Amino acid sequence: MICDPKLVECILVKDYNHFHDRATLWNSDKLLSKSLLDAKGSDWRLLRQNLLPIFSSGKLKGMFTQIFNCGDWITKRIKSVAVTGDSVEMESLVFECVTEVIASCTFGVQVLSDPNENKKFKAVYNHIYSYSPLKLIKHLNSLVHKHIFSIFRVSGIHKSVPGYFISLTKSIIEYRKLNKIKRPDFLQLMLDLKDEQEADCMSNMKKRKETCLFSNSATHVMNDSKEEKLLFNEERIASQMFSFLFAGASYTATTMSFALFEIAKNDLIQRRLQEEIEASLMKQRGWNYLAIKNMIYLDQVIQEVLRLHLFSPYTRLVTEPYTIPGTQITLERGMLVFIPVSAIHRDPQYYPSPEQFNPDRFAGNNYKPSATFLPFGHGPKICIAVKFAMLIVKVCLARILSSYTIRLSEKMELPMCLDLEAPTPRIKGGLWLEFQKKK
Repeated sequence: MICDPKLVECILVKDYNHFHDRATLWNSDKLLSKSLLDAKGSDWRLLRQNLLPIFSSGKLKGMFTQIFNCGDWITKRIKSVAVTGDSVEMESLVFECVTEVIASCTFGVQVLSDPNENKKFKAVYNHIYSYSPLKLIKHLNSLVHKHIFSIFRVSGIHKSVPGYFISLTKSIIEYRKLNKIKRPDFLQLMLDLKDEQEADCMSNMKKRKETCLFSNSATHVMNDSKEEKLLFNEERIASQMFSFLFAGASYTATTMSFALFEIAKNDLIQRRLQEEIEASLMKQRGWNYLAIKNMIYLDQVIQEVLRLHLFSPYTRLVTEPYTIPGTQITLERGMLVFIPVSAIHRDPQYYPSPEQFNPDRFAGNNYKPSATFLPFGHGPKICIAVKFAMLIVKVCLARILSSYTIRLSEKMELPMCLDLEAPTPRIKGGLWLEFQKKK
């Protein structure tokens, strides 16, 4: 286990294979192991190179309306309860909201609004996020003995999960083709990539045949499998959709829940946020992408949440022997390196009064990673969906705070602690808030 940020910098910036801690529950399944989270070497570079433009500021700006409209879902749910004066358990509400937003921006469907799809989706969700000691043991062993799991074809997920996602992806693709529908979402962007790469592949095959006719030699024989790797086939697209939705939903919802907790218990921070939101909306004449982008203090609040409430370590698999500079420690090929992010984020050497929630620590940082700030990883395999996830959090928080003042409910268990039996970070007893309508 590595704790020194200088050593972390060496490890993270070095191009090691990366296992995302939440993804390891699912990567052992063959049909869903083709995502960026599980790819290695040249496959990973190819995938990342093609997927990176999907998360550009321009593409996210085109999805802003979808994200904003999905924000209606959570504000309506809050309104339905707030009028009675009752407190609201927000963790489950936030997760459903985030899931709805990501599903809309990936598949172009509202999985929670459609009763039939909602039932199927929740069954899949329960299979993935259900907790048991046996599942935890399997998860930990899949980290250390991944090759054994692969040899014996032991899957970390229920057999219905890959079938659901591949079926959903194929049905949506078929529906869009038949009805000539194009939407500004991730699925459409990957379908466009698929079409472009299929066209390139056909063009290369044509040139190869022409070369064969003229050269009359065996030099035209090429490895077709290498070209196949360039294609975004339906299974690979389903794999990306799966990782976007479930890995993204859990992480984003956790961030938003802890942000609401910190804002609710600090009146000064809440008032400052509300003033910034009102000023930005007035300056930009309403809700739009630029108005959200200019909410700088909200960015600082989210970064401080990520510093204080990030609990999962990162892991790296060493692919070549590496001696850490300034030490006699050599990381041998095949070793797993665990980086305790939470310990670094709470180290008083780097963050004075680390237990204090102080967003001003991050003035001017703009989510910039470093060896002491690692919410999205660091180095060449940093999460490519940072802007997307943070846009969702900002929009939902801004919409709530523009309409309500929030307070911790008497039902909230204080001091706050984590539910150790939950598979993902959750507040023990739930996040209970009261909402007062702003005048």
